[in-house]
Amino acid sequence: MRTTASKSELIAYLERRLSPERMKHVLGVRDTAMEYADAHGVDAESAETAALLHDAAKWMPVPAQFAECARYGVHLTREDRVSPVALHGYVAAEMGRVRYGFEPEVCEAVRGHTTGKADMTDLDMVLYAADFSEPSRPFPEAAIARDLVMADLLNGVIRTMEFRLQALMRKGRLIHPRTVHARNALLARARS
Repeated sequence: MRTTASKSELIAYLERRLSPERMKHVLGVRDTAMEYADAHGVDAESAETAALLHDAAKWMPVPAQFAECARYGVHLTREDRVSPVALHGYVAAEMGRVRYGFEPEVCEAVRGHTTGKADMTDLDMVLYAADFSEPSRPFPEAAIARDLVMADLLNGVIRTMEFRLQALMRKGRLIHPRTVHARNALLARARS
């Protein structure tokens, strides 16, 4: 069960571990997630907690993230090992569960905030979109995504995911299959 004390402990941890730039991002994600939550009937406290937690392991070097995944017993796919961009979310989710006692839906949103997943809840979508679109993000798609998500959570998240996919393709980066499955599942949901 989450508590105010646990959230206060998390904030103190973040302030010790994260760079000022990363902390600014986390606070921007928190504020944006709470706006989205309010607009779409999602529990604001859960959105706030997930947003604060989402990059709690981002400061760790990738080898340390692998070690933490092993310590927590997190199953990693071949894609996770080849392109470990999502590991910090897995570690942060386990920190939330084990260290802070946060609710499972909060930890699950954190776990999938980088790639998305096929069965995204509204909380998952709020965090995913807020991470991409918080106001300190320097790319123009962030502002577009903010407007789209505020108007329509599902279709706004689909477009946010497409922006991310386009950026990955432009940079020649690997695309995690979970992101492709997430987009396809969200499109099917929007069309049903």
